[in-house]
Amino acid sequence: MILELSTIVSGERSLKEFCDRYKGVQVTGSLFQYLWETTNSNSDDELKISVQEWQKILIEKGYFARHIPKEFGGYGGELDIVKNSIINEEFSKAKIPDGAGGQGIDFLIPTLLEMGTDEQKQRYIKPALHLDEIWCQGYSEPNAGSDLASLQTKGVLDGDEWVINGQKIWTSTAKYAQMMFCLVRTEPDAPKHKGISYLLIPMDTPGIKD
Repeated sequence: MILELSTIVSGERSLKEFCDRYKGVQVTGSLFQYLWETTNSNSDDELKISVQEWQKILIEKGYFARHIPKEFGGYGGELDIVKNSIINEEFSKAKIPDGAGGQGIDFLIPTLLEMGTDEQKQRYIKPALHLDEIWCQGYSEPNAGSDLASLQTKGVLDGDEWVINGQKIWTSTAKYAQMMFCLVRTEPDAPKHKGISYLLIPMDTPGIKD
């Protein structure tokens, strides 16, 4: 099957027209700057767009987060591997950066779409997807890596709040994050590979420190 570029249309602008318009775009900004290699330019008059603005443009045009429902900040289309491959190939040719990933987008959002409550989806997916709220992951510990049976960080429910004690290391994007999704042992008497909860924790919570 051959899929012409003109069949991938967002609004009134085809993929080819989009790539021609933004060819060599430089995505700027300190938030995720360490993730980008966007120093290419096709003229002295450089086209520069902030990483947050670029993310929102891609989503609005249907070139990122295509299958995430519109009500949660995505494009609201169907998951189509062929179209995604064509978009990636044409972006590469035009030296156009893809949308930003990261812990919140790559790990949190799929989890919430599959397992989250409606309230959680409404609260967390769009800010993460649009880079308005950055997430880090709290998985690894000094004595616990890939094997969750060794997890030692504990959580105890005190009224309506969790009291968490433990230590996390290799906490990806923690420097930039406002939120963390964290694996915590909440049922100490359960089998070692069970009794673990996935908690969403604000990074300004009292007690969190480097």
